[in-house]
Amino acid sequence: MMYNRHKGITARYVPQGATKIADKHSDAIAYLYTDPRRSRPCAIIYYGKQSKSVGHHSYRDDAEREKSVTRYFEGRRAHDKAQAEYKAKRLAPNRLQVGDILNTCWGYDQTNREFFEVTEVSGQYVIIREIAQAHADTGPSSWKCAPQSSQFIGAPMRKLVQHGDHVTIDDVRTASLWNVQRVAGVPIGPALYASEGH
Repeated sequence: MMYNRHKGITARYVPQGATKIADKHSDAIAYLYTDPRRSRPCAIIYYGKQSKSVGHHSYRDDAEREKSVTRYFEGRRAHDKAQAEYKAKRLAPNRLQVGDILNTCWGYDQTNREFFEVTEVSGQYVIIREIAQAHADTGPSSWKCAPQSSQFIGAPMRKLVQHGDHVTIDDVRTASLWNVQRVAGVPIGPALYASEGH
């Protein structure tokens, strides 16, 4: 590789005389050349604007090289498709309504739960507040819990809605829609399992 000391940029290594092959359906690029020492076909593959290659191989013959480059190109297309689908789902239209209740589920060797009520909706964002919950013991260190609508115990938080009905609370917790239906405008959902660690 080459390093531009003035711009601090590492340039891609491209062997002299290499033939550039660009995938028409992704940003994958392959440089084909022949190893002058062993007279074997070689290829270097790059994705996007990366300066580090994702593959640099020598092959028994041209057919083997062609199959390998094709696999790299197909792999990049599959990756791009998956990323596009994930982005589309993540930015799906906001389905949350005022009064909806979200719940979390997290913890190592225990199951923690919190409930949050949607108090405002504005485009792709919502204002949520944590609400109290009722408990019914199911064991020495476990219980079922259910949210208590409008019994606020937390400050308002403005959150981006992702996947239509999910919000990220913090680095550990993600909250998703709890209520499965509404009866006379009241959100209805299941009692949820929670537990303490041992």
